[in-house]
Amino acid sequence: MRTMGSLVLGVAAFTCLLGAAGAAEEGDLRGVWKPQRYISTLRTVEGQLPPLLPEAAAIYRSRVDARGSGDPLKGGDPVELCQPAGTPRSMYQMRPFMLVQTPLKVTLVHEFQHLVRHVYLDEPVAFEDPTWQGMSVGRWDNGTLVIETGGFNGRTWLDEAGLPHSEQLKVTERLTRSGKSTMVAEITIEDPENYSAPWTTRLTFNLVPNGDLGWHVCTQKMFPMPADARPGPPAG
Repeated sequence: MRTMGSLVLGVAAFTCLLGAAGAAEEGDLRGVWKPQRYISTLRTVEGQLPPLLPEAAAIYRSRVDARGSGDPLKGGDPVELCQPAGTPRSMYQMRPFMLVQTPLKVTLVHEFQHLVRHVYLDEPVAFEDPTWQGMSVGRWDNGTLVIETGGFNGRTWLDEAGLPHSEQLKVTERLTRSGKSTMVAEITIEDPENYSAPWTTRLTFNLVPNGDLGWHVCTQKMFPMPADARPGPPAG
């Protein structure tokens, strides 16, 4: 069993969460959120392409070219094959997600593929095998939720265009409520196998008033049911 030592939170951080005055109000991220805009290609906060290493840049270009063929399945995007979107990509699909807070854990429940991510606030996380979504731990920093995620299987893309990552990926998210109905996420990507340096992107999410989550059946897009195959009314 491997332990994500770099992601272990100290007891002091959790104590601060419970004892800091006003932390509950400042750090209230509860609700249903949706990306403010459609995001197909991630860019750094400076508006630049992330610092891809040569081999990773070649992989990225081949994916962009393949998607330009007009056949999304030909491009090899795992999402188009109904595989999990991964972290952080599951957050910026154009479907809402629900953020649920408790003193010990924050949970993100996504309408997209019904993915669920647990962010543990009070204990180190151990795992046996790398996963699609990774394993997450978090802490509060003056009302900002800081999430660190590692333990990936390297089989997802960071965006629709095809930014690659490896099992060495570490994702650090800083989620801050920037207004009554907005939340900003600063996401830092570290992956020395694909990028020459860590890089950060910034996304904005809107609160969905009285929001709820619907159903998303990925395979229905790949294998639509013919109209004449749907069951009719029961025999009288």
